[in-house]
Amino acid sequence: MYCYVIFGESADKHTRKYLYKCTKKMVAGEVVLVPAKNATKVAMIQSTFARIPEEIRIDPGGIKSVISKSDKKVEADVARSFLLALIDEYKDADIARKELCAIVKCFLAFSEIKLNGNSQWAQIINVQLPEVCLCDTNESGESDEKELRFWKELKDIEYKLRYGYSFWNRPKSRISYINEDPIEYTDEYLQIELELERLIRSEIGEGGYRGFCHKYWLTKKNILKDRFNIEWKSPADLNPQIWFD
Repeated sequence: MYCYVIFGESADKHTRKYLYKCTKKMVAGEVVLVPAKNATKVAMIQSTFARIPEEIRIDPGGIKSVISKSDKKVEADVARSFLLALIDEYKDADIARKELCAIVKCFLAFSEIKLNGNSQWAQIINVQLPEVCLCDTNESGESDEKELRFWKELKDIEYKLRYGYSFWNRPKSRISYINEDPIEYTDEYLQIELELERLIRSEIGEGGYRGFCHKYWLTKKNILKDRFNIEWKSPADLNPQIWFD
């Protein structure tokens, strides 16, 4: 048996997966110990399969084996990184909604997470994540509507994990607050947001260099107008007093 494991969110916000052997039956979402660069690291199983997929050209003899399931409590920072990595996988279309929900359900069922008295963490782990995973099977309505409700809730969880506040209630600072186009909070925009981001990335790549934000905003504005007939104003349009780079 083989599995892909993830160590958490990558620096570029696109998850890296690593191939390991499993000597015992394991399932996606379980937290395991694996050998990595002369050390033992905690990882999450992202997917499992009976044999190495044909597209992977690798010598089976060179694949390391999972050491064991982890019997330790998962630190909050580790759990946060795992969950953000899974959300990145969903945003990149590497896993579907059902797969994401199945992995998160397993993670919550098999792992004891150190909440350290953090009320926001408790809300995410005990309420929001279970509810967002249940919506895949318990909600009625058209699939597009379910997908939108799912994405809105998942986006809120992502903001809380990444920034410490809700997407729907971002703090406004007199010093650092930047005006943004309110259309980004509408169902019309959120309905196509994932497709939009994938289109942008396919056209201009990942970026990461100075001045990329202007290229990103111009591409985003053009795609929104030409493909979705949505007029959108960039942060540069709405904040002429600020120099962006």
